[in-house]
Amino acid sequence: MKLVFLHSSDTHGYLLPTDYQNDGEYNAPFGLSRVASAIKAEKAKWGAEHVVVTDAGDCLQGSPLAAYAHGSGDLKNLDRFTAAYNAVGYDVRCLGNHDFNFGQSYMANYVDNNQAPFVNCNILDAETHMPALGREYVILERSGVKIGVIGITTQYIPHWEAADRIKGLEFKSAFEQVNKLAKKLKPQVDVLAVLYHGGFESDIEDGHATEPHNGENEGYRILTEIPEVDVMLTGHQHRRLNVIKDGKPCVQPGYRGEAIAEVVLDLDKTEDGYKVKSAESTLIDTKDYDSDPELAQIVQPLDRATQKWL
Repeated sequence: MKLVFLHSSDTHGYLLPTDYQNDGEYNAPFGLSRVASAIKAEKAKWGAEHVVVTDAGDCLQGSPLAAYAHGSGDLKNLDRFTAAYNAVGYDVRCLGNHDFNFGQSYMANYVDNNQAPFVNCNILDAETHMPALGREYVILERSGVKIGVIGITTQYIPHWEAADRIKGLEFKSAFEQVNKLAKKLKPQVDVLAVLYHGGFESDIEDGHATEPHNGENEGYRILTEIPEVDVMLTGHQHRRLNVIKDGKPCVQPGYRGEAIAEVVLDLDKTEDGYKVKSAESTLIDTKDYDSDPELAQIVQPLDRATQKWL
């Protein structure tokens, strides 16, 4: 049995293949419309019953189009922006730190109108201590295989974000929250994936510190100290990361939709369920795929308005 994860992150509102530096040029080697085409091609190759499609956040902010959609003050533009992400066909998503840049109301509108559930176990309502947006995890099923996906976001957001944009929220350590949830969730599923808008604070191969261990990135601790985790689907650092560590894939697909990460697990069926026999992973460059016409059509009016605004 093959189980495939197709993963994007940090598209930053680059919905079409343009950086808006040259009016009318749509041949940049990135963009959500290329991501959509790559995902649809790989999904057709493997079969939908074998595939889980994920995204690790930082979608609402970053491009001129994203700035226009927010700055226009017209929520119909946010609806069209959101519809573009819906057209990709995600199964589960998480929030990124830059998704807070335009305030909680704007972000909540975006989350509420997404077709895919958002998973978030460490950004909590300060009064109820429950997830402020989304849910802690989801359990999906593909061809009889049960897949748990825990969602987390870097806890470092209060160091960057204006206080009024995170009012009423508390941010917990990603490591601590996953450590608790993994022990609870793993007995219920065959495969446990962590969908993390955060990266790695230490070199994955040898463990030496690559940045201050201040809690911004906790991926190395999650990978090496929580044995229940089978797959790490990450973002935030804009790295092109594709590593198998002790049989566990760790991926991160760059920036602006330049690539998607593909993780392929070979599973054996046992009396106790499915077990991971082996794992492979790769980064697929989206420059080799044309823009998805459905997504491009959705975005076209918003793109034209953005170009006029610029």
